[in-house]
Amino acid sequence: MSPTTESTSKITPLVLIVDDSRAVRIFVRELLKQVGYDVIEAEDGISGLKVIAASNPDVVLLVPRNI
Repeated sequence: MSPTTESTSKITPLVLIVDDSRAVRIFVRELLKQVGYDVIEAEDGISGLKVIAASNPDVVLLVPRNI
């Protein structure tokens, strides 16, 4: 009997970044891409909800202000 091989296909998580600052979105996007995430962006909450409905991201990252 030969050993079976399991498929080790890697699914890359999709992250949605929501922030009104383009610079913040670019910074966070590049960090996440460097560690292997797929990234989409929205510039505000309303746009973010539309992107969620259309793309079904695995994670939604809301960048906080004044922390």
